[in-house]
Amino acid sequence: MDDLRRRFATLDRVPAPDLWNEIERRLEGFGSTTPAGRLVAVKPEWRGARAERSRRASTPIRSRRRIALLAAAIVIAIALVGGALAVGSGLVRLPSVVPPALDATPAITPTTSPAEATPSPSVPASSAIPVGLPASPDLITGLRDWRLVSDAVGWVATSSAVHRTTDRGLTWTDVRARQVTSSSITAFVDADTMYLASGTSPATIAATHDGGVSWVEATLEVGAVSGGPVFTFRAPMRGFATFYDPDGTGPLRVFATTDGGITWTGPTDGSVPHMAASFDKLSDPLGGFLWQRAGKLDNKPFDNRFFLSADGAASWTEYRFPTGPLAPKDTLKEIVDIVQDDGGPITMAIMVNGGDGAVYEATADPATWRLVRTLPGPDVQMLSSTTWVVVSTHAEFRSTVDAGEHWRIRSTSTPFRELPRFATPDDGWAIVGCNPDSSLPQDRHCDGTTKETMLLITSDGGATWTRIVH
Repeated sequence: MDDLRRRFATLDRVPAPDLWNEIERRLEGFGSTTPAGRLVAVKPEWRGARAERSRRASTPIRSRRRIALLAAAIVIAIALVGGALAVGSGLVRLPSVVPPALDATPAITPTTSPAEATPSPSVPASSAIPVGLPASPDLITGLRDWRLVSDAVGWVATSSAVHRTTDRGLTWTDVRARQVTSSSITAFVDADTMYLASGTSPATIAATHDGGVSWVEATLEVGAVSGGPVFTFRAPMRGFATFYDPDGTGPLRVFATTDGGITWTGPTDGSVPHMAASFDKLSDPLGGFLWQRAGKLDNKPFDNRFFLSADGAASWTEYRFPTGPLAPKDTLKEIVDIVQDDGGPITMAIMVNGGDGAVYEATADPATWRLVRTLPGPDVQMLSSTTWVVVSTHAEFRSTVDAGEHWRIRSTSTPFRELPRFATPDDGWAIVGCNPDSSLPQDRHCDGTTKETMLLITSDGGATWTRIVH
């Protein structure tokens, strides 16, 4: 059947005889007239020939459509390539997709307008002060205070700025409160919370609970008292600000907050317990406690009492130093560090006559302490009641996470003049002053040319230290 179809199809290409001309020629021979109508020859077709012609007729149309689509695609491709070359060459600049420079310091920018910025849920939005200031190039010029509070977050306070890092010092953001231009008094509570005081009268205290994105502030009337405040915080939202007379006379002025610095109650009169061989002045707090102890007068027995205040010096509790073979009664004793876990007893590290220390735990009797562990060095930082870091020498660091049952030892080839501070057993900061013009010997960590303070960081417990470039 297919063979017959092909044969019939060939008939389409065979020209038909012109019968009309032949008839005209013969009629003229007989003298007849030409017919008025012309006959049209009908070519024979095989079944499906009409569909075949339709397919052939449509082929050029489809081809033209394909050519048009191809041409459009070429035009679009040329436009895209040209646009990419323009952006890459700088002829066209798209700010929303241009990455920042590698040395750029990111600034914290509020996601809402200043009137709409909101701090943590416990701080009312109406009292929040949003900030977003670029970090200063002189990161630690005029350094006043510094603290690494976690494995990645740290704070640095200078006379005019507060810098914060969340990536171990790779980048910094100036998060100071605009209303407090002088940052002479600071308290770094945790990774998100810090308090900042103006140190003037009336005093302005600003607080942030979101890493400096927003601040709350309060103004305190402290009267003629011009010293301080001394901050004591054992929780981010609850603490005390104690103002004092720099001459050591007159009562202390104690203010308290329970809402993270939005409001302060007080002032309440406070004082420092008088002890012979002491200066009767406030000392820097340890573990959220103010403390007072006596010194040692020649040919006089040591006063074995000491005092702790958990409310900013408004009230004090009298304790007795531990005594025994490790701490003879009449020998000089010093408080090295204090810590109290939530709901737990007070744990205290003391040093006797400048020797190695020991850790004691308080009991229900303020005169009785339980020995927890002797220490392999005089200087200890108590991160919790069971996690401690001991600087046994200026080049060796020991740490424990089980209250001294086991110790890890890390040594550095370059000893420190000033003791580093640790946030975890692995992570710590050290400040090194480098001034080649000074008559004092240079610290071994200085490079001989740096004229500024160096900030060093470790992440392996003190074995290796890296300079934070700022």
